[in-house]
Amino acid sequence: MDVIPAIGKSWRKSFFKRDLIGIIIILGLGVMLTYNLVYVVNKFNFENSTRSNLTKEINAIDGGYVRQVRFNEENGKLIIRAVMRGPYEPDKNKVAQMETTIEPNYLKIPNELRIRFVKTEVITKEGKIFTDQD
Repeated sequence: MDVIPAIGKSWRKSFFKRDLIGIIIILGLGVMLTYNLVYVVNKFNFENSTRSNLTKEINAIDGGYVRQVRFNEENGKLIIRAVMRGPYEPDKNKVAQMETTIEPNYLKIPNELRIRFVKTEVITKEGKIFTDQD
């Protein structure tokens, strides 16, 4: 003869009464962690695609390459700072064109691209490799 205690509605009711605070905390943490995960993934994807686009655009300039890309939120804008090295600096039209290739960011605020240009010269025993474009 099996003796199994009957589990009725009163058991469920007392369980939820007793553990209601814990259940609410667990659900709240689940919502917060899900929101945080979505935010981090969106941030990561935006920064990687922006780095990739800027690297492609700057590498297309003869002798240029990207040294570093940083992202800072300032005055209601996302400032994207790229350090570029090369023999030829991009003009403001090229920077404006590069800025248009940047997709909208995860914060839903305007982007502003700033290029810090560091002039480099490549010199061999025959002389400079890159000369003025004039």
